[in-house]
This record gives sequence, C-alpha cells and structure tokens, in this order.
Amino acid sequence: MIDESGSMKKPNPDGSMEGPHGMKAFAKTLVSQYALGEDAARFAVVSFAADATTRVTWSYDASAINAGIDQMSADGKTSISDGLEAAGQLFASSRPGATKIVLLVSDGEQTVDAAPGKALLKTAIDAAARVKEEGATVFAWGFGDKMSLAGTLEQIATDSSKAILARDLAELTNYLDWLKLAIYLNNH
Repeated sequence: MIDESGSMKKPNPDGSMEGPHGMKAFAKTLVSQYALGEDAARFAVVSFAADATTRVTWSYDASAINAGIDQMSADGKTSISDGLEAAGQLFASSRPGATKIVLLVSDGEQTVDAAPGKALLKTAIDAAARVKEEGATVFAWGFGDKMSLAGTLEQIATDSSKAILARDLAELTNYLDWLKLAIYLNNH
C-alpha cells in the first residue's frame, strides 16, 4: 500500500482499532444490526487491553454506544479476564429477566493478570466461568494467528458452537448474521 506522499504504508495489524476493517468498525456494525430500545436490545461496551475499561454502561442510545466504541484503545497487552470481570459487573445492573449475552472478541491470548497460583489461560477461563454462572451466554471470537480455537476460545465460550477463530476482523464480520440467529434461537 502506498500513502498520498508516495511512501510505502504498512497494513494495519490484526488487532487494529481503526479503519474500515478495524475493531471499532466491527463493533459499530454489530450494534447496527439490532433494534435498540427500552424494551429491545441494549448494549454495554467494555474494552480490554492490560486492563478493562467500561466505555458504556447499558444503553439503547446508538450515539452514546458509538461514542463509547470510538473511545476504545489497545496497548498490546491482553487481559481477557479483566474484560470478562467487567462484563460480569455490568450484569449486576441489567434488567431483571433480560437475556445476558457476552461477545468476547480478541486478537490475542491473555498476556497479563494471572491469578495467584494460576496460569494466564486458566485465569481467563475461570473469569468466563463466573460470567456463565450468572446466566450469561458467552460467545468467544478470535482473529489472527495469536489465538487458539480449541485451547482458548472453546473453553471461554458457553459451548464450542459459540467459539469462532477467523483470519481477520473482515472475516469475523461475516458471522454477525449467524450471531443474531444464534441469540434468537437461544431465547426461543
């Protein structure tokens, strides 16, 4: 790729936040596929790198959700467990009786925050187990060559049918209609 100055431009890395195939565009596409409303879908946005940050608590305001997505950033480190713990805390303030869905999307394995006496992967799996115990269905999606389908994603997801490993976010976007159907079937 060549930029406007004629210099070679590096392609975005797997986990890029920006651009038409970045994480922010992916998240906005996901949100756009649902009817938002007081008695319809609500979203919360949690981003995680070395630590998790709740960008949006439960909302059905597309502008607020997209603004939270725009605030996401990455620093190279990954704490899946922090992201899952933040999601679990959000469920404490969710609507009673509402379906609880977590879509975890990552381009890498957990690299920080091992629990005392536990491996990094076990820490992430344990955090997912706590969220599932609260009644949430967990979808675990990864992309790039730094994730493991069987070793990580299938152990984090509620079951192996909810784990996907894709080459990149563009390929993962192809699964959004499948996700919508899976959530519908999960509720009926």
